[in-house]
Amino acid sequence: MTSLRLRAGFVLFGLILMAAVASPAAAFKVTGSFTGWWDQPDEQNHGLIIAISRLPGGDQTAVVFWAHYNDSGSPTWLLAQGPLRDDTIEADLFQVRGVNFMQASGTRPDAEERIGTFEIVFENCDRGEVSYTTELPAVGAGGFAIQRLTTVPGMECSGGVSDNVPPSAPPEKFEIDLDPTPDYPDAQGEAEWVMRPGSAEFEIEIEDVQPGEYSVVVGGEERGTLVAVMDDDDDDWAEGELEFRSPQRGDKPLLDFDPRGQSIEVFLDGELVLSSDAPEEGTPVGEGKGPGFGGQEIEVEMTNSGVYSDGEASAELERERRLVSFEIEVEDIPVGEYPVWVDMTEVGVISVELDDDGDTEGELEFRFPLTAGYPLLDFDPRGSLIEIVEGDTTLFFVDFPSSGDDSNSDRPGHGGPGGKGPGPDLEIDFDLPNEGVYPDASAEAQYEIDEDGREFEVEIDDVPAGTYTLTVAGVERGDIVAVVDEDDDDGFNAEGKITFSDPRDSDDELLNFNVRGESIEILEGGTVIFSGTFPNR
Repeated sequence: MTSLRLRAGFVLFGLILMAAVASPAAAFKVTGSFTGWWDQPDEQNHGLIIAISRLPGGDQTAVVFWAHYNDSGSPTWLLAQGPLRDDTIEADLFQVRGVNFMQASGTRPDAEERIGTFEIVFENCDRGEVSYTTELPAVGAGGFAIQRLTTVPGMECSGGVSDNVPPSAPPEKFEIDLDPTPDYPDAQGEAEWVMRPGSAEFEIEIEDVQPGEYSVVVGGEERGTLVAVMDDDDDDWAEGELEFRSPQRGDKPLLDFDPRGQSIEVFLDGELVLSSDAPEEGTPVGEGKGPGFGGQEIEVEMTNSGVYSDGEASAELERERRLVSFEIEVEDIPVGEYPVWVDMTEVGVISVELDDDGDTEGELEFRFPLTAGYPLLDFDPRGSLIEIVEGDTTLFFVDFPSSGDDSNSDRPGHGGPGGKGPGPDLEIDFDLPNEGVYPDASAEAQYEIDEDGREFEVEIDDVPAGTYTLTVAGVERGDIVAVVDEDDDDGFNAEGKITFSDPRDSDDELLNFNVRGESIEILEGGTVIFSGTFPNR
């Protein structure tokens, strides 16, 4: 430890604080991204140099150089070193005495003297508060504010576990079942961990449980609350999920802990419901699953679902001899963070920002092999459903082609320039809840994607004959005419349906709006007969 402090001190001591650099906010765990130069904004030319390092045993430690001045106005410095505790560095403070310029190493082994304590509590990635105690009369005890001046190139500060993942780290994941306790034999649960350079996710899902608020405990510490609500398809049991992200996205809590090698427990009112032990390491992600090298380029325009009518998005796959890239671009939608799904699995997030002309745009590029600054392309987009979403709403989508050789593929959502592949089949069926006006009536909505396009169909049955209005997301989309079923003996109940398609078939309405994640209502006059939110997947 002595050698580390002395040599680092000689290298860094005397450097002058640098110009401010912006960085992300909102951190709750000190990570390697806190390394850098920190200013004391309330004091003249004072500041800290913080270095977060990992000791041979694996624990992280902080080394802090405090550049300040003595009573005579000459520059001087003190050195602190200590462990990390969540959002805090708890360090011992040292002074070096009796060493002259370029003095030979080892000639003064007792040069360092512990003189006090030094604690830094970070408010976020950019600001913190220091408190110190010393035995030095000229320094005494006190505190001061600090603010960041520099960042580590290529490292995002989130305060989460992804900060400490180097760009060269191979992606990994684990999926484990959570075992029920004897008191809750029907309960089921699953935990999933995915880590890539620059991002990490940890998700807990439970089902077949009682409704309520469940405590999620990882490694003996409570990490969050999972709310289980009744399943629309099951009148007896509830289900719920809790997802942590690093960097933090939307309303998902920050993943500031590593679940690997930890116990995972789910409690209801203090009683253990589900539990398991996570593996020490995940399994490699995407080995052999990427599209592979070659000479191919496929570029397609994505279909706009209508939420932001002026928005545009595209997806492009380029396969070369030594590099494969898959890029998604979006523009002219509000500034924000938008997850990207491939076959209904989130693979990344597009950050949409203002450009120099005041327009909005964003892009997300994956590469194989792993390239610094880019997420790994560990999936093959060919023949997959690609979506850009906001919450539970799909904004743009495309059945990405399997090849670039079909010239009859220039319609949005099913190819565009470069070809059309069969795409994945997707079918979502949804029974619309009956509001009780006609208790025996039923309604079903179906959304389907196949190689021929998209189709959305709504059917109603066992209702009085007449005309019913269909609304999606509060907008009237068409009328369903219910006629008496010829097979109905009492001659009272009727049935009807309406079909939308894209491209439009001759007898259908045009499907030019989004369905997934949207509210659906069927009305008779102003009375709601059926209503519900269509599933996103």
